Amino acid sequence: MTSFDAAMRQPGVVESFVWNDHNNDGLQGAGEEGIANVQVELLDVDNGLAVIATAQTDEQGLVSFSGVATGVELRLRYALCSGCSFARRNQGDDAIDSDAKTNEGATGSTGNFRLSQGSQGYTTMDAGMRLPGRVESFVWVDANLNGLQDDGATGLAGVLVGCWTRTTATRCWPQPPPALTGWPSSPTCPPTSGSSCAPRGRPATPSPCAIRAATTPSTATPGPTKAP
Repeated sequence: MTSFDAAMRQPGVVESFVWNDHNNDGLQGAGEEGIANVQVELLDVDNGLAVIATAQTDEQGLVSFSGVATGVELRLRYALCSGCSFARRNQGDDAIDSDAKTNEGATGSTGNFRLSQGSQGYTTMDAGMRLPGRVESFVWVDANLNGLQDDGATGLAGVLVGCWTRTTATRCWPQPPPALTGWPSSPTCPPTSGSSCAPRGRPATPSPCAIRAATTPSTATPGPTKAP
């Protein structure tokens, strides 16, 4: 009597996490939240990086692909959020580090991986991104020289406000400022490694207004009144 047998491959699950890497250390740290609505593609490496499936991260930054065949060479590819950059790659524990390549432009792909026979899932390919921050400042007429923004404080227009990177002291903003009313447009500082924006004192370029003790600057243009 001849017996016939059949081997079957149980499909698995690929899960990934995309998060906002505030300190750009490439690791998932406490308080670093997931990023929703990031497009993630599951690629078939053996078939010329053909797209097997596409999904978006949920509100927690998680994405999942089910029914994935075992033994197939795979790769994940993430689409960068507008204005973002990828965090540093392969900085430590595979369970918590970022795996997306940083030199692919608007997308970043992981290295190759495969689901082994009998495995329930693959969960160690993740991506950290750095969302651009905002720096806001208010320049006002301190009529009583108390150093405080009193109710009804009047904003000053035309004051040049600069932003420098702390590590290299290079100015990242602005080019000539737009029309201001006390609230300058927020700069989007480049999320370069190890850099953070730090407001400095008055830049070398003279401000259009001249501050004088106990008087309203004669060449400044009063802006709208700040709400209490």
